[in-house]
Amino acid sequence: IRTSLICKDSRTMGGEPEPWWDRLIALPLSDGERGKAFVHIMSNDNMKALLANENATSETCVSAVRELLRLAAAAAQPSASPQVDASPDICWALVGPELAAPPLLPELHQFMTTPPVAKIPTTRSAMQLIRNHPIAAHFTVADGRLAEIVGHSICLTHTVGSPSEVDTVILEHTTVVQVIQTLDNALASGHRIGLQVERDKGDDTSLMTLVSPSGRSLRPDGVMRTLDGLRMLAKWEDKGPNHAIHDAVADLQAKTAAWTPLYYGNAQYLPCFAAAGSILQFYAIPRDLAHQPVPITPCVSMMNPEHRAELAMYCVKFYQLLKAQKEAYPAHVLPAAKDLVAVTGAAPEQVTRTLHFRTDRVVVQKRIQPWSLYARWTGTEVGELAAVYQATASAQGLVHAVAGPQVDDDKYTVVLQPVGLPHTAATPRDEEGLRRAAHALLHALAAIHAAGFVHRDLRWPNVAAAYDKTRWFLLDLEMCVRVDRACQPARRPPSWTTGTLVGNSYVAASDLYQLGRMLQDHRQHVSSAEGLQFMSLLASPAQELHDRAVTAQSLLAHAWLQCPGVHCAEVGAQPGETGG
Repeated sequence: IRTSLICKDSRTMGGEPEPWWDRLIALPLSDGERGKAFVHIMSNDNMKALLANENATSETCVSAVRELLRLAAAAAQPSASPQVDASPDICWALVGPELAAPPLLPELHQFMTTPPVAKIPTTRSAMQLIRNHPIAAHFTVADGRLAEIVGHSICLTHTVGSPSEVDTVILEHTTVVQVIQTLDNALASGHRIGLQVERDKGDDTSLMTLVSPSGRSLRPDGVMRTLDGLRMLAKWEDKGPNHAIHDAVADLQAKTAAWTPLYYGNAQYLPCFAAAGSILQFYAIPRDLAHQPVPITPCVSMMNPEHRAELAMYCVKFYQLLKAQKEAYPAHVLPAAKDLVAVTGAAPEQVTRTLHFRTDRVVVQKRIQPWSLYARWTGTEVGELAAVYQATASAQGLVHAVAGPQVDDDKYTVVLQPVGLPHTAATPRDEEGLRRAAHALLHALAAIHAAGFVHRDLRWPNVAAAYDKTRWFLLDLEMCVRVDRACQPARRPPSWTTGTLVGNSYVAASDLYQLGRMLQDHRQHVSSAEGLQFMSLLASPAQELHDRAVTAQSLLAHAWLQCPGVHCAEVGAQPGETGG
């Protein structure tokens, strides 16, 4: 009864009830167990997902809850094995020395199967289990959180009893993911990666549905990223006991079919692992066109204590590899297989925009919802957006639609290419860079205006650059409307000024004026006579540009831009370009 009241109070305080609450209340646990478990599960996404999974049996859930309570109790008590303190210094010795660079692909298997330079801390009970196996020589009884987690992994008694992936996920989390996370957390702040672990919770809990034509999810089952949440350092796939390990490996390959330096920099491979039932193996996905995962460890059984000890050793080596991979990444990459979410407005009237950089193809999937509210705010129509994307499909200097746009269930979706670095990663730093950006954006505007539309949202955040940071292109056509009805929208963009409109209308000259305001942000780079004259021309208000019949097409002939004309192919987003 007391636990039921706790859950009821939490529902009242937190809004909508979560599906795991009722499942926890229904489990055959004592009132004390249920109450303590509720507190710990509130901050444990993996346990929430398990309890919310209808395929997880009651026995599996009870076992997992009691194991969570055991770990929580152990963490609150001092260890009975005080021989060695698993301090940050000990953990640093374990993962050292730092690699100068990631090992070459042919060297990875030897690297991963060579024991760490220091012994791995674990518990006395775990040492008892593996004492007769040669691998015990690489472990030592110790104190601390890492020893506790490694010991728990080796002593794990969980079995695979469900045909779903639930038991596989529990085994994998305990023997691999949790060990790697604990090692990272135990290191001093200056030495750790700051790993961010993400699991696919299913499209029902996401703002973006990503499935193949056959209905298979295109999201990785799990991802490890750097502290900023952007760089993908590793990924993994799970399958239930009715599948072989090669089925999980096939998913790894299918979901990494697209390789681009915009995601992975100059990395030669992506570390990963795959699990099916109780079997797990580490792999590397090479950057070559086949992207066939290459095994870098033997297969191991997560049901065998000696094999789980091997897994702990592989986890240490895998972490060393991730640290080296992290240092090899460039300063700016796109967040592969991640949702980037931006919310405008306040409840109950707010619009959510989501971008997802897919890894099965080098494309970005964009969603806006609720579309009806966004359309009311901006005055845009999905039919007109389809028309402008179609009319500019063969143009350069602006993003292209490869699927959509369409609206279903009040959700607008469009799949776009090429992908590119945000302007913050490729800001023009000299006159040549600014000239190239202006050249590209005028090609984009010329195409949009020739189709009878205006862009209406010219800002640097709506500009991207190719990986070489020399070619730019225009993004975000979702504010485009036909020029003959481009009056002020219900929500006027904050970038508009008194010089933007012509009368009460936003016309083609308004786009040029907004472009001029963008370029003024970097006027300090311009020193040539042609460049200064061009900047001065675009500093005129839209009304004056309109009266003087200045157009994007006429500006492309300006001496500063050096555009070769109809044969120009010097700007970003050439037709068919992916960004890969």
